[in-house]
Amino acid sequence: MSVHVYQPGDLEVLSSMGTVSLLDGKPFIHTHAAFADATGRPFGGHVNHGCEVWALEVKIEEFEGPPPVRLFDEETGLSRWQSSPTVA
Repeated sequence: MSVHVYQPGDLEVLSSMGTVSLLDGKPFIHTHAAFADATGRPFGGHVNHGCEVWALEVKIEEFEGPPPVRLFDEETGLSRWQSSPTVA
């Protein structure tokens, strides 16, 4: 189930983690985050297009070898990392 939530106002980023891989030959950023509103109420999920961030500290670690590639998986209906990526 996918629910899109618009949360007006300032939020605190509690934690975030994501990946950068290739999807259709282009960089694709997949990020999850936990936030808190002004009352301290936490919520989280995917960070989607349209999010505006004022400040965020990010650490990126590089993998050795070919870049991870996402391909569409018929069974799940998702674009998922392949265990042995091949870049066309």
